[in-house]
Amino acid sequence: MVSKAETEKLIKQVCDRIDSIGVEKLAGKLMQFEFPDLGTGWLIKIASDGTVESCQEMIDKKLAYTTTIMDSDTFEKIITRTATPFDLFAAGKIKVEGTQEALLLFLPILG
Repeated sequence: MVSKAETEKLIKQVCDRIDSIGVEKLAGKLMQFEFPDLGTGWLIKIASDGTVESCQEMIDKKLAYTTTIMDSDTFEKIITRTATPFDLFAAGKIKVEGTQEALLLFLPILG
């Protein structure tokens, strides 16, 4: 299991990637990553210009446009590009609650 501190660093990398490329199609949306093995998650709000407006450690499925659920090891594999998010999704390592459309736009940013 990847530690909570290391997972938080990986979340920061995701936010940096979003800021560098922008995802205007997700403007105003809240994307949530939930890590059951860590008992926590992060909620990322995308600003109107497609960059990160906020990133908070919390789980709120009512606010989230989509929630991506995976263990911290799976997340690390995606961010370090040792596995593709699409392969991990197909293998059942990633679950999605809410709209999958947003996930399809978001997954390429991850890996």
